Amino acid sequence: MLASAAVRARAEQVFLFRSVDSIRPKGFAEAIEVSELRSELAQANEAEIAMCRRWDEVFTLIAKDGAVETTLARLTGFLLDYPADGIAQFHARRLRAAAQNPGEAA
Repeated sequence: MLASAAVRARAEQVFLFRSVDSIRPKGFAEAIEVSELRSELAQANEAEIAMCRRWDEVFTLIAKDGAVETTLARLTGFLLDYPADGIAQFHARRLRAAAQNPGEAA
């Protein structure tokens, strides 16, 4: 389940979230950040919490739109530990495409 940044801010004391992407829905002037609702915080184990925190650190680098090589290195490290993570795979594909075609938007 995806949630807006506003929902996440109101509910993150009770639920565990992780960042997914910034999107611009049709009719919106500004992009909004969306997050994945992972579980109730009280039900989340330490490994799940650690994974979400680690992902949000990687996502912060992605969102900064900075050094692609550094970001890809951190993202690759994340994928070594969580190889089936679809969100990380999506961002890795997008960053690799941006690195190969620096003049095109990812």
